Amino acid sequence: MTSASLGALHMKISAGGKDQEVYVVGSQGVKGRPRVLSFDNTSFAVSYGSREVLLPFSIQCHDFIMERYPGTDNASSYASEVTLVDPGKNVRKDQRIYMNHILNYNGYRFFNPPSTRMNWVPT
Repeated sequence: MTSASLGALHMKISAGGKDQEVYVVGSQGVKGRPRVLSFDNTSFAVSYGSREVLLPFSIQCHDFIMERYPGTDNASSYASEVTLVDPGKNVRKDQRIYMNHILNYNGYRFFNPPSTRMNWVPT
């Protein structure tokens, strides 16, 4: 599969002596949509795909800067001016994220890929 591929899981769920089969569809970077299966008084929700993670801190992006090679529309560099805010640890820190200068914080790495959005990767 590639990062743009749509995938599916074929699942057989059993409860109380009863079986149900279901296909659950998902892909990388997209939050999975739960499928709900009911067995008498019991329900199960299953999903496949990315999951949403609530972080105890935030990053506020103030500016995205893209520099171009002179005379072309080709980007030569990308950068984001951000502020890390962690009220629980009394942290407020301004930082510039750009090529080979990643923001590492609380087990997460924030970097600027060649696009107009910032990505994060848990470590």
